Amino acid sequence: MLPIARVAQAADPFAWTGSDAFTPLGDRVDAPPLPLPRITRRRRVVLVRHGQSTWNAEGRIQGSSDFSELTPKGVKQAETTRDMLEGESFDCLFVSPLKRARQTADIVAGSRGLRTRGLVKTEGKAQFGEAYKMWQQGPAEFEIDGHPPVRELWHRGSAAWQHILTEGGADPEDGGDAGPAKPSCALVVAHNAVNQSNGATSVLDFEPPQSQGAPVRVTVDRLNQSPGPPFKADGAGRIATSRVVIVRHAATEGSADGVLLGSSDEALSPLGVVQAGKVAEFMMDLQDFIDIPPAASCLGV
Repeated sequence: MLPIARVAQAADPFAWTGSDAFTPLGDRVDAPPLPLPRITRRRRVVLVRHGQSTWNAEGRIQGSSDFSELTPKGVKQAETTRDMLEGESFDCLFVSPLKRARQTADIVAGSRGLRTRGLVKTEGKAQFGEAYKMWQQGPAEFEIDGHPPVRELWHRGSAAWQHILTEGGADPEDGGDAGPAKPSCALVVAHNAVNQSNGATSVLDFEPPQSQGAPVRVTVDRLNQSPGPPFKADGAGRIATSRVVIVRHAATEGSADGVLLGSSDEALSPLGVVQAGKVAEFMMDLQDFIDIPPAASCLGV
C-alpha cells in the first residue's frame, strides 16, 4: 500500500490549495486599476516574458502555478533576449516569484548585479465548456471560485506599476528636483499577461508631464519583440484565423538624420536596405502572404 502522502499526490498533485506565491501580496481585489504614479524624471521599463516552459511546450494552462520550468528552447530564448538587451543599462530588476520567470531573469540579467497542474487546453474546453468559452471570449466577466481573475489582474498590474515607476532610482523619494540625470531603466521579467511570445521584449519610455495636470507621456519603443522568427508556429498557444502584418519602411538618409519626412519620397539608405532584408527573413515563415493592395497606400505603407 502506498503511503498516504503519496496516495494524495498520485490522486491530484496539482490541486489548488487556496494560495500561491502571490497570495501574501493581498492584491487580488476586484477594483479599478490605479492611475500611473507621479514621476519627475524619465523612466524606461523593459518588459520580458519568461522563455518557453515545460507546460508551454505541452499547451497547458499554467496560470500562477509553479510546477513548470524552462525547456532547452526556453533557455535559448532567454539567452537571445539577453543578447538583444546587451546595450541596456538597468538600475533594478522586478521578477515574478515563479520558477520559470526567475530562471529567465537569471539568464537575462546575468552578472549585472541587480538587486532585487494546469489543464491541457483541450481538457479545459471539454470539462468546463461555457466557463472556458467565457474566459476566452469575455474575460472581464469570467469568474472562478467567486473571483474575477482578469479584473483582479488589471488592478494587480496597476499596483505593480506604482513600484516599477518609483523604485530603484526612478524618482527621488523627497520629491525634489531630479535634475538632468540620466533616465533610469528597470527590467521586469514576468508572464504572458505582459508579453505574448516566450522570451519576448517590450520597451516603454515614460516621461514626466509637460504641464500641470497633464498625464505621463508613454512611448512604445518596442512591442512584443520575439527572440525568434515571429511567424513560425511552435504548436502551442492559440491558433490565429487571420493575421495583419504591419511593417514600417526602413531607414532613409532623412530619417537617419532625424528629419520629418512627411509625404516626401526618399529611397532607402544602405542601412535601410539591410533592415528591409532582415524583415524579408522574418517573413519567410509566412505560408500565405497577401500583397498589400494599392488602396492601402493611404496608410503610409
